[in-house]
Amino acid sequence: MENTAVRGGKSAERRGKSTQHAGKPGNTAVRAGRILVFLGALHLVVLGAQNAGHFGAWFNGELWGLPREEFVEPRGAGGAFWISLGSFAVPLLLLGLLVSHLGRQGVRVPASVGWGLAAWSALGAVVVEPTPMLLVLVPAVLLIRQKQQREQKESVAGDRAQQGNP
Repeated sequence: MENTAVRGGKSAERRGKSTQHAGKPGNTAVRAGRILVFLGALHLVVLGAQNAGHFGAWFNGELWGLPREEFVEPRGAGGAFWISLGSFAVPLLLLGLLVSHLGRQGVRVPASVGWGLAAWSALGAVVVEPTPMLLVLVPAVLLIRQKQQREQKESVAGDRAQQGNP
């Protein structure tokens, strides 16, 4: 059986992955990753724009050597930094890019990533309400459920193949 989904010298089949879903842009991990990228970018753009007046302080060294109380109760340029550039937005955006990339490669992202995002989102919602952190539950659930969805699709495809239907 010849496999045309070859990447890096190994086929998806030889790596233990289904070639049926490898590289499909509509798969669950790609959707979850795109949502994470969108949320991270939105956070950076909106809060960055709201705190643009502090950019000069960030880059001229004003935040260097801040006293401990500025970390306990940030305000001014320090507070603006921690709610925008220093926030979760950059790691969330990077995680989204990684999840999307893995999804396009046909690699299933571990459900533990989804569970971790769900726990973080729920905890954030308990601490701060109202909060858009609840939106992170959407990609979290997609990542948690992706294995079940793939197994269901493969089961249906297997049943069709046994019945002679494409």
